[in-house]
Amino acid sequence: MMARTMVMAFLRRYEIENDERYVWD
Repeated sequence: MMARTMVMAFLRRYEIENDERYVWD
């Protein structure tokens, strides 16, 4: 559960440009 939140924030910061691919809303 927490891992997903951490990964989400991580990808959002380092993959904000590709947030379309990491859209886990």
